[in-house]
Amino acid sequence: MPIVVGVLVTVVLSSPLQGSSAGVSVSHREYVETVIRALSQAHDALAAVNAESSENILGKMTALKMGKIELDSAARSLAPFTTDRNENRKTASETLVTAFGMVVKSLDMQVSLYERLDGASSEDDLKGMRSVISDAAVMYKQASKLMLTAASVVVASAVVPDPADPDNHIALAMTAADKAALLKMLKTGFGGTLVNTIGDTGPATAAKLMLEGIGQDWRLAPEK
Repeated sequence: MPIVVGVLVTVVLSSPLQGSSAGVSVSHREYVETVIRALSQAHDALAAVNAESSENILGKMTALKMGKIELDSAARSLAPFTTDRNENRKTASETLVTAFGMVVKSLDMQVSLYERLDGASSEDDLKGMRSVISDAAVMYKQASKLMLTAASVVVASAVVPDPADPDNHIALAMTAADKAALLKMLKTGFGGTLVNTIGDTGPATAAKLMLEGIGQDWRLAPEK
């Protein structure tokens, strides 16, 4: 049995392993693809924010506002799965929607800061800004931790008892081609940043965890 980082094994053994979505019927591969697209969309938005110089107040505010729109869109793409009958899908989706919402709030706080900075005419106008900056940073870090938790559960959502030996082994519910396609999607959807995520975005770090989890030497049990 592959040893998967995080809480994967615990989740697999304590939650229903299979199930169809309430209102959304997709394969295990399709669900994981949806999550990868959402993480990639969030990563691209945050990378754009980080790339904009803080000295360019208008440009930074525009990037922050665009980031909010993209993060909200990513969250909405996962919302249908928050009522999924597969408990792992449900948990992962709820966690990611919550995390993306926290990032949106963090970005909104930063927009407010730049608006205050742009209109400041004295030091008194800038009072309390450090506290808000700290709060925004903490919220982003907490959201990133939630994304890591969700990443393990996303992998768990595609794990089933191995039909050949269900009492002793588990397997990924997909073909070798499905697995290869997901790994390729993870590697290409983040512009190669998964090779080294030091100082990178929370979504990319979560995606790297998924890359490591899915990339292990799993038994495979293709869906019928």
